[in-house]
Amino acid sequence: MVVATTLLLAQGGIGWWMVKSGLDPSQNSSDVPRVSQYRLATHLTMAFALYSIFFWNGLTHLVKPHDVRFFIIAA
Repeated sequence: MVVATTLLLAQGGIGWWMVKSGLDPSQNSSDVPRVSQYRLATHLTMAFALYSIFFWNGLTHLVKPHDVRFFIIAA
């Protein structure tokens, strides 16, 4: 859970970094704020990684692993 907490805090920092790139008036010539596609991809990748960690952690609490010794003795 320490890793998940660290990644969650990093996700917030990356989100701020991503939004900050869209608020720079010198880069945008139009009225529509645009964020860097690389920062957006980084933010999305971190979100997928966090979702995977939380999903895996949830599955480990719901589904107990099979006892390997049973299969070895039965064979």
